[in-house]
Amino acid sequence: MKCENCGADYKASALICPYCGTKNATGQEWMNEEQRARKQKDQTKSFVTASMPLYIINRILNTIIGVAVVLLVILFVVLGIWYFIEEQMDKHSFKTASLEEAEAIYQSKDYVKLYDYLTEHNVWYYDEFDEYEKYRDMATLSTGLERIQGDIIWYYDSSVEEIETHFSYGAVRNVFENCQKFLSHSVYYYECECEENQPIVEEYEDMVRAFLIGELLLTEEEVKEISEVSYMSSEEQDEWLRRIYERKGWEIREVD
Repeated sequence: MKCENCGADYKASALICPYCGTKNATGQEWMNEEQRARKQKDQTKSFVTASMPLYIINRILNTIIGVAVVLLVILFVVLGIWYFIEEQMDKHSFKTASLEEAEAIYQSKDYVKLYDYLTEHNVWYYDEFDEYEKYRDMATLSTGLERIQGDIIWYYDSSVEEIETHFSYGAVRNVFENCQKFLSHSVYYYECECEENQPIVEEYEDMVRAFLIGELLLTEEEVKEISEVSYMSSEEQDEWLRRIYERKGWEIREVD
């Protein structure tokens, strides 16, 4: 460019004329612009450097969330397929059940086998089929009847010493408690909902009454009394057990 003072030619980016020293306004403006550009560059670089870790973390989190969503969708799909297959297998298993087979097992009085048969064929889960009600009812009831039988066997296998030293948690308390619950039908596995099973229940009721009267020395009136009690507290049981112990001539060596 040409100097306004001396007319010499020099670079437009020079701050002053190299010949006469006159200030160059154009050169000053270029320098200011260059400084602004350098400052903007430094600010941008600082911002990018500071934002990079957050950007990386954000990308990682987004990736993790994306993978988690995909896995969750896959899980739901797999569970849906598994549920569908399981349901189809259950329905197929139920369709293979036979009333004739269930009746044959029922007549054999092998109620454990009956329970297993109903479970194997998923009859428990199809309550709307009333034709199996008798078998379901008996299979449930049989668990309670087995408990009664087991309690009576435990009682007869216990010695007098064991009975006298285990008043609170022994065989006498256990058999009395379950006999009382059975006669009062206060527990679901002692309930009989099907009329066809009632004769079996009555047969066991006669057995339990005979045991309470003949072995534990309760009177018929007392058996009737406990049969009408839906709930008996531990304190009430203690009173009945003390009465039994006194009549049997047993000592109470342990009272909690």
